Amino acid sequence: MCRCSGSRSRAPAPRASPPPPRPAPPEAVGLRYTGTLALLVKGAVTGRAYALRPGAARQDCDPRDVPAFLKSPLFERLPG
Repeated sequence: MCRCSGSRSRAPAPRASPPPPRPAPPEAVGLRYTGTLALLVKGAVTGRAYALRPGAARQDCDPRDVPAFLKSPLFERLPG
């Protein structure tokens, strides 16, 4: 006879370990966007969204994304 009273003991569900802490962000690199249209661009390496506006003096970028931006003539690396 089946005793399906729902009183079965269940093994506890394994707990997921917390995600590892994020590394500190690298030092930002300043770029100037020289285009004439406002854009939202995704960083090639980090996937970070960059809101670009014409005439903005400086756009701080993750150094890992900079090489991809500099392939375009619409970006200039700023000193410092």
